[in-house]
Amino acid sequence: MWNRRFKGRVKSIGYGSPCVFPLNNTRSFDNIISVQGSGDPITKVSLGHLADMTKAVSKLCQDTSFRDEIIKRTTKDDMSPADHEWCVNAMNYLHKQMDSEKLLPPGELFDLSGPLLDLPTDLNITGLLVADEGDTPPTTLTPIDASVFNEVSRS
Repeated sequence: MWNRRFKGRVKSIGYGSPCVFPLNNTRSFDNIISVQGSGDPITKVSLGHLADMTKAVSKLCQDTSFRDEIIKRTTKDDMSPADHEWCVNAMNYLHKQMDSEKLLPPGELFDLSGPLLDLPTDLNITGLLVADEGDTPPTTLTPIDASVFNEVSRS
């Protein structure tokens, strides 16, 4: 609305914006910049991921022999190469069923990493002094491709 009224003179920056736009619509919001925290998987979750998780859980609930085989092969202290290969194939099988549309935050997408706002690096979360572990990396803002929103991961 503001973009129409002020003819492109307004930019909006969202931090941890929710994934609510389909891929073909998100780029039309060129007045919005969406910044996602590096390593924050929650900012990459959309309804499509939840739908896919529901499909996978449903499959495991319905096919008890498949579920039991997964448990049998993954609860050993030492997984054999054959068990590992079976599990990779099982994951690929489940992954093929995870075909729900993944949504994105609006606008240009950026990843933010490093310390913010030049806060002291010698304090831990409780406020106690901790030893400095060397030079602190700079805060960086890097453009990211929409494909990172296809999978929920740390990076």
